[in-house]
Amino acid sequence: MSTEIKPSFSLKYVLLILLTAGITAVVTIGIQEFQKEEKIKKIALNVKGGNNEINFAKAIDNAIDIKYSLKNDTAEVKGYYHKFISLSNIGNVGLENLKCKISSKDSSIIILPNPKFESYPKEIGQLDFNFRKISNFKNEVEISLLNINEGVNIIYEAYSKKPIKSFDIDVAIRQKDLEVVRIDNIVVNQENDSIFKIAIYVTIGILLIMVVITILLLFSWKENAKIREKYNGNFWAYWWRGY
Repeated sequence: MSTEIKPSFSLKYVLLILLTAGITAVVTIGIQEFQKEEKIKKIALNVKGGNNEINFAKAIDNAIDIKYSLKNDTAEVKGYYHKFISLSNIGNVGLENLKCKISSKDSSIIILPNPKFESYPKEIGQLDFNFRKISNFKNEVEISLLNINEGVNIIYEAYSKKPIKSFDIDVAIRQKDLEVVRIDNIVVNQENDSIFKIAIYVTIGILLIMVVITILLLFSWKENAKIREKYNGNFWAYWWRGY
C-alpha cells in the first residue's frame, strides 16, 4: 500500500509566498499600465480688457479738456489700452518652447514692446520669456517651459492716434498636438481624477488581501478533517466564516 506524501508545512508556505509574490507582480504591472496616461497637451486661454481708457478719463470730468501724447511725439494720442492675456497649462504634460503670437485686429493700434509678465503660482518664481517684435501691431512671446498647473499673465499696453473704442486682438498659440481652450475664468482642478486613482489602488489592494486569505483558509481546510465535517464539506461556508 502506497503512502501519500503530503507537502510539509514549510513547503506549503514557500509555495504561498511564491504565489503571493506572483500576484503582487501581476498587480504591480497592472498599476503601472494604468498609470501610463495618454499625454494630453492642453492650454487654457483667457483674454480680457482692451477698452479705450482715454474715453473713460474724459467721462470723469468733461469740463476739462484732457489731451495725451507720446513723450517723443507731439501728435495727440486718442486711444490708450491695456490687454490681459492669461495662459494656463491644464494638460498632463509640460509645454516646452510655447509660442504665442499676438496681433491687433486694427493695424492703427500700436502695441508697446516689453509687456509685463506675471507667473503663477508665485512659488515658481518668474518663468523664462522671449519677446519678439514683428511689427507695430504684431509680436510673439515664447515661453521656455510651462509645467502642469502653471500659468502666466501677459499684460500689454497699446495706443492709437485714432479714437478707436477698443483694442481687439488675435491670439495664435501653435504647437504640435496642442489643444487651446478659450475660457472666461481659469480653474484647474484635477482632484477628482486623483481620488479615482486612489480608489482603484485601494480596491486592488483589498482584492489581493482577500486572495491571500482565501489561500490560507484553503490550506487549513484541506488539513483539518474536523473543519470539513463541521461545515458539511462546504468550503465557501467556512470561507465566509473565516472572513
